Amino acid sequence: LVAAFHCKAQEIECWGVDWEGKADFDGFGHSKMKRNDARWASERAQWGRLVQALEKRGIRVTRHPRSEAVA
Repeated sequence: LVAAFHCKAQEIECWGVDWEGKADFDGFGHSKMKRNDARWASERAQWGRLVQALEKRGIRVTRHPRSEAVA
């Protein structure tokens, strides 16, 4: 989100932001990544603050929780 903002994006589409589970997009879950409920709660809160700040600047953010085919 921050990188897109610095690149002057007016719309940001984020894919695969599901905040759940232990496995990565490829099905691999590394124990050092600490993918647990506390991490996901923290990431949701950070996301919310960033999106709110971006929206105040007129930047639209769309979150696609699951991987979906892109046309």
